[in-house]
Amino acid sequence: MGLTDYKNLGLEQFATQYHAWYNTPFRHYHNVAHANDVADNCYIMSSQNPTVVLAALYHDAVYIAGVSENEKWSALALTHDARTIEKLGYQVDFDMVNRACLLIEQTTIKDHLKNARVTDPELAVLLDADLSPLKFPYDVFFQNQRNILEENFLDSNSIDSLKKSAKFLKQFLTNREWIYHTDYARALWNQRAKENIERFCMETGV
Repeated sequence: MGLTDYKNLGLEQFATQYHAWYNTPFRHYHNVAHANDVADNCYIMSSQNPTVVLAALYHDAVYIAGVSENEKWSALALTHDARTIEKLGYQVDFDMVNRACLLIEQTTIKDHLKNARVTDPELAVLLDADLSPLKFPYDVFFQNQRNILEENFLDSNSIDSLKKSAKFLKQFLTNREWIYHTDYARALWNQRAKENIERFCMETGV
């Protein structure tokens, strides 16, 4: 689909701001293309909920390999842009911004790996959209894993590195019955994502 026009959501001012945060070197995976893809899926899954789409656009605004507070800083990036937009004379719905920030802060690896199904519908959509690349065709899925390794300054051709990636992904099959939280993602994405992870684990000997 490609969200090129945010006017129907009231986010057009943010659309001129968010991509700047992603213009840092070595963003092989957590880049603006990923943010846009997550936003597109949130747009569809949340019935065009602007809060969830806004959270998606900024959920990886700050990404520093090995740092545990990227989500907190990404939320702060959104707050910064909201204040900047207001300073430029535009009206900003700070209730929406604050809610989006709370959602962003709950997209950590720890949150993704929780055993229980997420019951907050907005957070469930954001978490599922963030993991939507797991259901891509296998060659794209595999390249994404290599990109993530490269982003973390690891050798993406090393079997040891690939095994680390596989061991991490395997947790989505062992921590809970379903990879995804929403009925939408469970129906349309879960089987393909599961098959991709299983194949990746098999090929890496995990």
